[in-house]
Amino acid sequence: MTVETTADQLVEEFRATGGRISGPLSNARTLLLTTTDVRTGDSVTTPVSYLPDTGNRSLLGAFDLQSRAEVLVGPDRDEVFSRLIEADGPALANAQERFGAPLPVIALYPVSGRPAAGSGWGNDLRVIHDGFRRELALVRREVASAGPRLAAQLKINCLTMCGGLTHHHTMEGIQMLPIVAEKHPELAAVVERLSQEHEAMAALLDELKQLLEDENVDPTKILPKVERITRDVEAHLDYEEDQLIPVLNALVPGD
Repeated sequence: MTVETTADQLVEEFRATGGRISGPLSNARTLLLTTTDVRTGDSVTTPVSYLPDTGNRSLLGAFDLQSRAEVLVGPDRDEVFSRLIEADGPALANAQERFGAPLPVIALYPVSGRPAAGSGWGNDLRVIHDGFRRELALVRREVASAGPRLAAQLKINCLTMCGGLTHHHTMEGIQMLPIVAEKHPELAAVVERLSQEHEAMAALLDELKQLLEDENVDPTKILPKVERITRDVEAHLDYEEDQLIPVLNALVPGD
């Protein structure tokens, strides 16, 4: 006999593991969606799968986000849904057929957000890094199984990952590393190494983005780039956490 996992159990598992859950969503991009009834004020939290989108309709699950929800309609909804079907295969199309009507497509526009850990800046950094580790693994799996061409949604997934890493490293260079260098001059060599690795990874990400500009790019050309980026980023994240998490957790507000 099998015991069905409830939504509440999945929510507890998500929070306990930093965003990893078992079951059908184990290999999906997953977030906890909390909706509030405007009449009663009651809130319900449910784990849902999501995909990155263009513009400002992208999410990183390592953050607590206040978001504005919009039900897409017309050509915008149809274009997004076609991408979802292309990315998900026949499962989503079959689900819509069983539903008997067009499935709703909801876009979330983040309004504000912060890392979800909240137990020290070093621990917050690990939460963000784990989000990138999961996304890199998903993108690599998707590219490896892409077939003869990259689907439009997969290109968006790759570009979102590139943009997220670039932004993260840029903000570290502007905000985090200067503070570490000032407060801990003995870590000058660590700061220099991390800065050099940021530059090297930026070059790799730019190479991947240039390849993705080709509408007919061969996935076999993308996969080695993604694998190289994954190896380099994971090694970089491991080193950064080993060297800086205790230091960052010791910093106090105002530093």
